[in-house]
Amino acid sequence: MKKILFTCLLFLTFTVVKAQVASHNNYNSCKPYNSLIKDSSEMSDFDYYMAKRRSKNTAAWVLLGGGALATVVGVAIFPKDYDIIFGNDKSTESQATTSNVVMIAGIAAMLGSIPFYISSTLNKQRAHLSIKNQKTGYGLPARGSKKITGLTLSIPLG
Repeated sequence: MKKILFTCLLFLTFTVVKAQVASHNNYNSCKPYNSLIKDSSEMSDFDYYMAKRRSKNTAAWVLLGGGALATVVGVAIFPKDYDIIFGNDKSTESQATTSNVVMIAGIAAMLGSIPFYISSTLNKQRAHLSIKNQKTGYGLPARGSKKITGLTLSIPLG
């Protein structure tokens, strides 16, 4: 029982460590750090939303995989000699309780991945429809600003 508990805690620790992202921006910024673009203000809206999509999608897959694994472990450690009608000894009850807790935690983690998938999809849609400044030189005076605000709609064709 101690080995199983230790293994579950070790797995959860590695899952948390894998899911953490080092941010080199200031603490008020919610934009992710991109190693190719040193300043997050230089990041375009498309890149920003696609980076958010990738991070949310990764978090969703980690939650789904971790929850599925925890549920399988919970089912595997459930005692074979458990008897609902006639009762059980303390060790069997304890093992069944631990198994139920692990299964419920796994199911909760799998359900918790759903909002991350939804948010990932919304960020993908926002990336394809973004407002940004665009360069233009047509019909503007020579001294005027060459940038105008435009609505960009990107339709992927393949």
